[in-house]
Amino acid sequence: MNHTLDVPGPRPTKPPDCQVVCITGGFGFPAGNGSTVRLRLIGRSLLAGGIGFHVLHCGPSPVRLNTATRGTSQGISFEYTTGTVKRPVNRVLRRLLYVWGGLRLFLRLCQLWRARKRTVVYVCI
Repeated sequence: MNHTLDVPGPRPTKPPDCQVVCITGGFGFPAGNGSTVRLRLIGRSLLAGGIGFHVLHCGPSPVRLNTATRGTSQGISFEYTTGTVKRPVNRVLRRLLYVWGGLRLFLRLCQLWRARKRTVVYVCI
């Protein structure tokens, strides 16, 4: 069974005037579980409507298929705020990595605020 979404119609050619930034963690992107598929469907629908969509993943990936810390998948840009997709085995290092990811997430949101774009923050837990 094919689970891809074919969105008819032309793709927007100019940069979007508004954007949605999705903050998530815990299920991986671009590969992951059912939540990842839902997030991808939401993102592709918004992109088809001319609204920008960006995923900020604030934790390491639980899925080993994810190897890139930033990139684009099916038109959806994503970024791991931890700077790595590998989950440390050591508990203390893992906690420090989450703190680092949270700090970088805060800084990225401050950058968005300063850019004065029309941005909606969508928290997907």
